[in-house]
Formats: sequence, structure tokens, C-alpha cells
Amino acid sequence: MISEADTESRPIKVLLVEDDEEDFFILRSLLSKISMQRYELQRTRDYDTALASLARNECDLCLLDSRLGQRSGIEFLKDSLASGCKAPIIFLTARGDDRVAMEAMEAGASDYLSKEALSSDLLERSIRYATQMAAARKEIDAQSARLKQVEATLQESRANLQAALDSMADAVFITDLEGRFIEFNDALAKFYRFGSKEECARTLDEYPKFLDACMDDGRQVPFDQWAVPKALRGERATNAEYTLRRKDSGETWIGSYSFGPIRDGRGAIVGSVVVARDITEQRRAERELYDSHREKTALLKEVHHRVKNNLQIVISLLGLQANRSKNPEVLAIFKDTQNRIRSMALLHEVLYRSGNLAQISFAVYIEDFLRHIAASYGRAAQRIKLERRVGDIQLPLNLAVPCGLIVNELVTNALKHAFPGGRAGKILVELARVEEEEVSLSVCDNGTGLPPEARSSASSTLGLTLVSELSRQLSGRLTMERPDGGGTVFRIRFPLSAGTTEGAQK
Repeated sequence: MISEADTESRPIKVLLVEDDEEDFFILRSLLSKISMQRYELQRTRDYDTALASLARNECDLCLLDSRLGQRSGIEFLKDSLASGCKAPIIFLTARGDDRVAMEAMEAGASDYLSKEALSSDLLERSIRYATQMAAARKEIDAQSARLKQVEATLQESRANLQAALDSMADAVFITDLEGRFIEFNDALAKFYRFGSKEECARTLDEYPKFLDACMDDGRQVPFDQWAVPKALRGERATNAEYTLRRKDSGETWIGSYSFGPIRDGRGAIVGSVVVARDITEQRRAERELYDSHREKTALLKEVHHRVKNNLQIVISLLGLQANRSKNPEVLAIFKDTQNRIRSMALLHEVLYRSGNLAQISFAVYIEDFLRHIAASYGRAAQRIKLERRVGDIQLPLNLAVPCGLIVNELVTNALKHAFPGGRAGKILVELARVEEEEVSLSVCDNGTGLPPEARSSASSTLGLTLVSELSRQLSGRLTMERPDGGGTVFRIRFPLSAGTTEGAQK
């Protein structure tokens, strides 16, 4: 199955399962016209040969005809997926038959195309979509496998912990009122650093002779504040920590004690029970984990910082290249590209400045973005008021990036086209929660409004095409409105679940 890294290093291997000679030459011609990617086309007419090739995963993508002699493409699609095929399959129909197309999609096709309306652009878009979806599924499968492995490890750890508890791995001892150890287990010898159970001291009074107990700050714990004396006074505690030191060897460790009194049927204290655990390694691991977390947080901030710096370098390089051209159209393209890259760089800068590296405050981002746009457009931005109305909403990076690009496209489009002839006006960016798990992003202006031909299509320009595609990436609904008072309103409603693994799977 293909990945994005593969597309940069080698041609995409396309298997065409097609028994019509004329359709084969048409598809080969369409592929040759696509300049953004190179393809290695293989063609077979034979059902079983094609099935075997897909089962061995010898291709990155399959173009499948709906009819293969006496057998159907739907049948082939089901057989190929059952055989373990990982490559995305694009279903080709002779005519726009929605029923057959839907049946193909339900059977597992990545996309479907009608041969009658086929073009190189449409074919390229379908291939790109299919390969990207296949790469996404591969990543999801890998994450699922990792999660299952983690779950298996956790289950094993739980089983080990249960086994340890069942075998009484903690030191457990019971004393009478005089502090004599009337019952204790083998783990006591290990906990107090005796050579064997037989060597263990059997009365409480013996322990201060070879053992010191200290608090975290180094102060020695008085004997009457040890676990057994406190329990014999009726006190209880869970996970009370002491730093212990053998006077003869100087060995030091951290003990966690849980203790309480033992009472007879009348409620009178007759002894104590103590459970002690050596947590030295646990505390050491926690310190290491804390240090590791701090280090990884610093590294992640550095990554965002370097990404931002690299994007700034790209912006500067585009600016240098733009200075070599006098063509206004070329300069406008360079400027638009710089603004798109700047909108992404700004996200990484805001993340770098914040204390939360998982989510971004979109209000802070929009404030910085509008300031940059105002500086970029100079006088045009001075006569047009840029306003924001953004709630306290945190977005993960995979939602913030498309939202930032959408705002960039719509705001810059309004600055360029909504106020001709030096008109003054206003552009408003809003982000608000409209449902518990749904938000609305809108960009409004009070300019001249979109012309009818632009309002009839959400993809009449490159910028609006990007907005439309990014809205779909957000699983959002894009609408365009022209209020009675004039101007234009673009609004995208999208679920916050689109930024989660579960939402991405949906």
C-alpha cells in the first residue's frame, strides 16, 4: 500500500483491470497527462491474475472496470478484499449508474468514476483521494495495533500485580500490645535487609538499635511516631512514607507503611497490623518520568519553534523570488502563498508561546493573525476595520491548521475584492460554540458581495476551492450568504470530534 513518502521516491504502481482495449488506451493517455505525479501502469484482462497480484500487494492502486467478461467488478472487489488486498481500488463504471456505484462503495471501493465524464483532473483527484485515504487507514491500523499492544502490556502488568498481592510480596507483620512480632512473612526479611527470615528481629524494641527512620526533610522520626506505636494507640494510616537507614551498612531506602490497630470483640486494642512496601524504585522512576516529561515538553516546544522558523525562511525565500518579477499577477500569487504559509507558521508560534502544546487558543491566534494581515496589506487594511469575536475555544493542531487557512483565504479575498475603489468597510471573524461538540467559524464583510457567478459555485477560484476542500477536511458544512444590508458571510459549522482519532475514523 502506498504512503506519502513513497510518492516522492518512486512512481505509483497502478494496476488496471480492464478487458476493453479502447478504454485501456484512454486511461493510459489520461495518466500521462497528469504532471504532478508519475505513474507506472500495468494492465491485465484476467480476473484470477489480477486477484493474485492484489493479494500479493504488488501494486499501490487498482483501477477496476465494472464488467470483466462474464464476471462483475463487484465480485472482483469483494474477492480482492477477502484475499487481503491493501491497495485502494477505484471503481470504473461505463455510465453514471448510482446504484452500481453505491454497491461498489459499500463493498469497499475507495472511490468510483464514470468513464463518460472522466478527465485527467478528475482521475488525478480521485487517485490522490484514494491514496491519501489508504495512507490514513494504514496509520489508523498502526495506531490501533500499538494501542492493542499497550492494552496487552497493561493487562499483563495487572496480572503480575495481582499475583504479587496473592503471594503477599509486601512485608506484613502482626504485633501484640508489647510490640512482639507474633506473625510476619518472608518479605519482612527483604524489606528490612535481613539475610533470612530467621535473622529478623522479633520485638519492636530491637529495631532502633540497627534502624533509623527519617522524614523527607531528613528529620529523625521519634520512636513513638513509628508505625507500630501509633497503631497501638488506635491510629490508622495508609501509605505513610519514611526514609529508612540501616546503621550497620548505611543502606537507605524509602518505605511506605499502612497500619492500624487490631481490636478484640469488645473493641479493645490487642495488637497492631502493619503492611510495608519498598517504594524506592517507584520514587526513582517517578523522578525520571518527571524529568523525562520536562525534557520532552522542551523538545516539543523546540520543534514548534523550528517549524515556525523554517516556515519563515520559506516566506522570505518566496519574497526574494517575488522581487525578481514585475508581473502583478505573479506577485499576487507569491503574496497569497506567503500569507498561507504565514497562517501556518503563526499557529506554531502561538503553540510555542503557550503552556499547552496539545491545543491552541484560537482567540490568541486570530488576534495575531489579523495584526499580521493588517501589516501585510498596508493602506488597504487601514481603511478596512478588521474585527474578531472569538470565544474561549481551544482547538487541536489538526483542526487549527485548516481553520487558520480558511480564515486567511476568506479575509485576504475580502480585502482584495470586497471593497473596490478605495471603499471603507469592515471584516469580522467569528468562532463560537453552537452545540456541545460543534462550533461555527464565520468570516463576514459589508463590502460589495460576491458576483452571481461566484455565488453559484464554492470553487470558482483557487482560494474558494481551498476553503471548500478544507471545510470537507473538517467534516464541516460550508454556506455562503448575502445579507440584505450587503456584504458576504461565509460560515462553516464543524464538529470538534473531527480533531480526535475517533472523529477521523468516522
